[in-house]
Amino acid sequence: MVRALRMATMLIAGALALGACGTPATVIPTLSGTPSISINVPLQTVACTGLGSCLAAGANGTSLSPTSVAQVRLPSGHWTPLVAPGATYATLDASACGRSTCLIGGRNSTGDLLWSYSGQGLLPVANPAGGLGIGALSCASSTWCALLDQSSSGWRLSTGSDAGTRWSAPHVVHGLSGSAVVLSCPETGVCVAGDSSGHLVETRNAGVSWSSLAVPSDWTSLLGLACFSAIQCVALAHSGAGPVLASTTALATPTTTVAPSTSTTATSTPARSWSLRSVPGARALACSKANNCAVVGADSAGAGLVELWRGAALIDARVNYLPEPLGTVTCLGTLCVAAGTTTLVSWRP
Repeated sequence: MVRALRMATMLIAGALALGACGTPATVIPTLSGTPSISINVPLQTVACTGLGSCLAAGANGTSLSPTSVAQVRLPSGHWTPLVAPGATYATLDASACGRSTCLIGGRNSTGDLLWSYSGQGLLPVANPAGGLGIGALSCASSTWCALLDQSSSGWRLSTGSDAGTRWSAPHVVHGLSGSAVVLSCPETGVCVAGDSSGHLVETRNAGVSWSSLAVPSDWTSLLGLACFSAIQCVALAHSGAGPVLASTTALATPTTTVAPSTSTTATSTPARSWSLRSVPGARALACSKANNCAVVGADSAGAGLVELWRGAALIDARVNYLPEPLGTVTCLGTLCVAAGTTTLVSWRP
């Protein structure tokens, strides 16, 4: 009898152990910030290539030297200075990367500002003519990228198939009117864009025509956007109750389209289904996968905030040292990097 009881106990213990092995525990990172190399020029954007090389860059918005700063993250996790072009009266508002090249965009005293990084340093590259400042960048592959810049006619989309060294003729984006924009292009020719007035639009032909997408009525601004197909997106929006993380798999094929960019007529598609989660203090969003995202911003005390979304719930990251709000974040499959004006932090998503 005793032997039988022992055998039953061992079988139950084994079953419990196997069950535990089949349910992997959620890993919650403990984060400690690193001071930026320069405290005279604020960091404004971060970017990581598909090969795992990450950089952070910023500009001081004046003509006083140094006007810009950049640093690159080594495989060891340490940061080292990176040569950046001078940039008078500049701000850096956007970044996007392919496998081995990153683009950094913004505005300076003459209009559009665009730099390229491919492992050696930041170098100025050609930008679309007539631009007044780049607000958003996105790359759907190692070579195909798109940018949104301002012009006298409003926001416009340009695309390039050579990692940003040459750009198509711009198409005006009807439906965007805010002063700031977000952009995500999950496939070549397919882009979704939002603005600081709460508008969301979509193109499936590289900007020739656009569809205006319905969003919750209390959205007042789009703060971040990550799309993984023409129908699946994650967004960070500001609503009447504060920032919300929203996800949808219902960006269906538009039933109506905005007329070509020579027209000012816009039409709306049917309402979309969004799943919403409140994220107080959130300022920026990045996703490595559709169910693995990071939201950064400021906590109630004004320090850095990092929330991790694993597809079902938001998880507070453990924070040892993040003395200031975080305003920008990027994620690869194996690494996330976020920055405040003088602080950097990285972790595995």
